[in-house]
Amino acid sequence: MNHSPSHHLRRIILALTVATTLFTAPTLAQTDNPIPSATTPCKPPADTPTPTTKPCPTHHHTDTSFSLGAFPQLTATRIDNSNNSFLTQSLTPSAGVLATFRQSFRPWLGYSVNVGYTRASEHFTDNADFGSPGTFANFSTHANMYEFSLSYLAQKPITAKLSGFADVGAGMMDFVPTHLSIPTNQDPLYTGGPTTNYRPLGVGGLGIDYLLSPHLSFRAEYRGQLYKFADYGYEPAKHLTVTSEPTFSLVYHFQKTSPAYK
Repeated sequence: MNHSPSHHLRRIILALTVATTLFTAPTLAQTDNPIPSATTPCKPPADTPTPTTKPCPTHHHTDTSFSLGAFPQLTATRIDNSNNSFLTQSLTPSAGVLATFRQSFRPWLGYSVNVGYTRASEHFTDNADFGSPGTFANFSTHANMYEFSLSYLAQKPITAKLSGFADVGAGMMDFVPTHLSIPTNQDPLYTGGPTTNYRPLGVGGLGIDYLLSPHLSFRAEYRGQLYKFADYGYEPAKHLTVTSEPTFSLVYHFQKTSPAYK
């Protein structure tokens, strides 16, 4: 059966069309759905949520500071009416200075070293025994008073610039007499002069620090001292007493730091 030339031409065109379709189909599939290569990182679709990262842990730093302040020394008069006597012991109000070195390792863990000084007049009376031979009756002295103490320190942030703190510790009070009146009816067998007295000391306080600059802050605190009165060798009753020292200090921080720990 004879075929016309047009019939052969249609068969050739059909064969070329099929071949073209077969060879180009994989390429189109690759274009629509590209396969990532080993060298090109895959990118997540635009609607994929960004994974969250854990915040870096907060590292507490050591805050090292030195402060210098001033205070009024305020001590209430002690009165003893026991044993048919009327004994008084008192310190006149006086001004003093306080130097403190501090280190805080954590908000709840720190220490402070305190050195204080004031000069005050101390007065004793024992009027009930006045006139009795060999008894102490009236005595006063001026004395330099030194404090050396070590305290445990805890701090609490209040705002970014303000923090509160509390401290409690122990140490020693040193009473050095500078001028002494002659005790009335002093025991004639006693020939020694006034002696320097050392007394165990308990200290405690509460206060605030306010940051003025990266290195400077202002401190206001109440300090209390618990100790026994000095006797300077004349042996009046050594009554336990409390001295109040509201103190105001300027603080220098050795690092750029804020007292508000996180």
